[in-house]
Amino acid sequence: KDAYLKAVIEAMVADSAIGAKLVLGETKLTKTANGWEGEAPAEKGTKENPFTVAEAISTAKANGTKAPSAQQFVKGYIVEITSYNSQYKNYELLLADEMGNKTTLKGYRVTLGSGVSSISVGDLVLVEGYLYCYNTTPQVQYSGSTNPTLTVVTAHVCEAWTDATCETPAACKVCGKANGEALGHAYAEGVCSRCGAADPDYVAPQVPAKDVHVNISALENGTTTGEELVA
Repeated sequence: KDAYLKAVIEAMVADSAIGAKLVLGETKLTKTANGWEGEAPAEKGTKENPFTVAEAISTAKANGTKAPSAQQFVKGYIVEITSYNSQYKNYELLLADEMGNKTTLKGYRVTLGSGVSSISVGDLVLVEGYLYCYNTTPQVQYSGSTNPTLTVVTAHVCEAWTDATCETPAACKVCGKANGEALGHAYAEGVCSRCGAADPDYVAPQVPAKDVHVNISALENGTTTGEELVA
């Protein structure tokens, strides 16, 4: 059966007209007068052809918990900077193929490459490191004394902002960077006219009591006289 199928495929390929296309996996060939021509896809995981985050996760899972022999490259967006170790100057962060994508790759002990002074959520970055798992978590991480290094492909630029509130300034919808200052409360008669918060320092004005006139009878020497007392 396999020999028959092979013969059929070879016959089809041989009889193909010039200009015909043939796809073998990721290799795409075109029939020319000189035969089938084309190029195999570039090796993945290189600086020129880095893994996507999804591809890097699959590679790390395939490698299991053992570090591979060589570092590889992955490109993605920083969606979270989990922590920074000031002593060793490295980061823990999460990468994704798109902002808002919940499928993330953890970067562990990531150091900044030459010429990179800072990073931000929203940056498109290229990270070179070892792809394997810590327990069951796929990571781009260190091996031995070699930490992964990061370069910025495209720095994030804040363009979309949340609205400022009484207590918080406007902030970038991507990275959370503040822009300006909070509006502050606009209290009127003990309540903020913008958000409805109560004024903690509000003292309600005292309403003066009205005069109350009381007529009483006083008994003096056996006679009754009217007296008016004001309370």
